[in-house]
This record gives sequence, C-alpha cells and structure tokens, in this order.
Amino acid sequence: MQAYITCVIGVHYVGFLMLTLSLTTGVTAYISGHLRQYTGRMPLIISGQSAVQTLCAVEVELVRGYWIS
Repeated sequence: MQAYITCVIGVHYVGFLMLTLSLTTGVTAYISGHLRQYTGRMPLIISGQSAVQTLCAVEVELVRGYWIS
C-alpha cells in the first residue's frame, strides 16, 4: 500500500500548506499558553470551540454561495 499527499489547488502547494499549518499551530499554542494563565483551561477550550464552530459555519455559507451562483 502506498500513501501520498496531494492538494486540491495543486501538488506544488503541499509544502507551502504544511509550512503554513505548522506556523499557525505554533503561534496559536504560544498565544493560548499565555491566555491560559489568565483565564483558565475550560474557558479557553470553550471559547476556542465556539470560534471553530463559527468559522466553519461561515465557511459553509461562503462555499454554498460560491457553488450555487
């Protein structure tokens, strides 16, 4: 069995997308580590989950508008 990585926008962007994901993860971990000192763990988890759900809902609406029109 063979595995590979590909991307919808092109194979030549895979490295760029992996770099962007790594940088975003690092910055987010740094910021959330400092915020946890002031807010605690559970409020940070709940607000993070709310932000992710909101961004997913916005993305679905944007994609739906793109594909319908």
